[in-house]
Amino acid sequence: MNAVHRAGFYTSADDLRSDVRAGAEPDEETLVAYLEAAEDVLASPSWAADLLDPELPRVCENAVLTDGEWFWPAILPYYVRRYHVRLPDELLARIRGFGGQLPELGEAELMAATRRFVAGPG
Repeated sequence: MNAVHRAGFYTSADDLRSDVRAGAEPDEETLVAYLEAAEDVLASPSWAADLLDPELPRVCENAVLTDGEWFWPAILPYYVRRYHVRLPDELLARIRGFGGQLPELGEAELMAATRRFVAGPG
């Protein structure tokens, strides 16, 4: 579990648009709830904007969340809910494998995950 798996770190509207789907996954609310319940590993006082809707410059605070193995920006659950963005198959399998319930992370596990993320792509 030393690799750094990332999802949803979009750098442009085109990048995001490539993952937008026409419809939701059947268990989309479970996916969103899992993503939202994750632990913060990094946070910023700045705000994330919706890359596809410039009228929404303050969607949520900028932060990076984790389940101990995967990392994603705090805006990803919003994108899944609003645009039905496609999550990586491996992340979908992990969420569904846990029955939508986030694994509990002890302080040591969370600190180790944070160090891995900060260290780089892995």
